[in-house]
Amino acid sequence: MERPRSQGPQAGDARSAGPTPDQPAQPDPLPNGAGMKQVTRSIVVAAAPARAWEGFTDRINQWWPREHSHCQEAALDRIFIDLTQGFWGERSLAGKIESWGIARSPTPGRTLELGWQMDATVQPWRAEPDPAKASLITVDFTPEGEGTRVTLRHDGFERHGPGAAEMIRVMIGLDRWADWLEDYARSL
Repeated sequence: MERPRSQGPQAGDARSAGPTPDQPAQPDPLPNGAGMKQVTRSIVVAAAPARAWEGFTDRINQWWPREHSHCQEAALDRIFIDLTQGFWGERSLAGKIESWGIARSPTPGRTLELGWQMDATVQPWRAEPDPAKASLITVDFTPEGEGTRVTLRHDGFERHGPGAAEMIRVMIGLDRWADWLEDYARSL
């Protein structure tokens, strides 16, 4: 059963609990003038950068909502990020691996890039086999005081083509990343 989630930010809502947006979702200036959106969310966690990184990458299975998988919650073995193989995704109890997109770290321990290769034109969403149709998630880990600021930016929604509007509605309108960063912070 899916746990209750926020309905996303409302006009004038500062989201006083959990991660607060350093910058609200706003139009993404694209060369073609399409004006698609991006979302940036940031949270300070009470963990050193190495532990914050490890909690996000190596322990994603502990905080990622299991109901947000393709193989269905009961059949899910684990969610993973495999920087060695260069992808992230899920593994079913039957051993089937479904890639959600690329995974790379241009600056290990500091910056993580994940392709969001989802097809939002079907319900439930399925993995999109064409990497050119993936939006990009960039996660930065920066020391701040006794902890680490984790800043996540998800942009490039226009790459989802006909599914872009639905992707924006869910990822920005329902503010999924704010919810998921709260789950991540609680897992540390």
